[in-house]
Amino acid sequence: IPGGSSGGSGAALAADLVISANGSDGGGSIRIPSCFCGVIGLKPTLGLISRFGLMGPGLSTCGVEGPMGKTVMDCALMLQVMAGTDPRDPFTRPVPIPDYVAALSGGVRGLRVGISADLSPTPVDPDVQTGYERALKVLMEAGVEVQEVRLPHKDLVPATLLTTFGGEWALWHRVNARLRNITYSPDVARWMDPAMALTLDDYLRAQIDRERVRHDYAMAFVKVDVLLGPTQAFPAPKIGQDRITLGGEDRDLLETIIAYTAPSNLTGM
Repeated sequence: IPGGSSGGSGAALAADLVISANGSDGGGSIRIPSCFCGVIGLKPTLGLISRFGLMGPGLSTCGVEGPMGKTVMDCALMLQVMAGTDPRDPFTRPVPIPDYVAALSGGVRGLRVGISADLSPTPVDPDVQTGYERALKVLMEAGVEVQEVRLPHKDLVPATLLTTFGGEWALWHRVNARLRNITYSPDVARWMDPAMALTLDDYLRAQIDRERVRHDYAMAFVKVDVLLGPTQAFPAPKIGQDRITLGGEDRDLLETIIAYTAPSNLTGM
């Protein structure tokens, strides 16, 4: 699979059908296709890019719009154009937009890079581990300072994301289903059905857990400038696959995928 839900953008970039593309990310849907397709994707801070024109859960408190490209420079060029305030999206903020392209020439010497076992909440495929270690070695040779951090509430992330994003998606569905017939693919329906059964209590409890996750990351960023971790625990799975075996354990594919990407959607970072 090319990953979802911006898999079309990821596949088109990988096949050289386009030189850049946009994606939307509510739980990893820019970063997962970028990982599985071998391209670059940037999930921006909530409010940096207008979401006006997006539909459905793209307008949730988790979802953002962002650039995808073949290189980091491609994404910097796109972000320079896409970022900024928009009165049609109340989440955007009137803040100065830096020169992202110029920032690429600054180097990384002295950058404080945080690593943590908590950024790999499941065992990882050996090829993924090799790639991660190679990336860390390159950064260390370039002069970064590596520190270990803790993210104690990592186990709360998948359920909190599914409840938050699912509850907001279900609300959108209920409003718009009055106007038109809305159907979903079997893969989406498998997640949508429990989302439609969520209660207000479920949603509010998830917001308490969301603050616990947010606090973990706020404390980590007191010590470090960035966090480095795998985007996914495994290479792209086969079409139709809904389970994955990691470290000898059988796991749900969707929950394993979002465990690696959902924290930044919950925190807005």
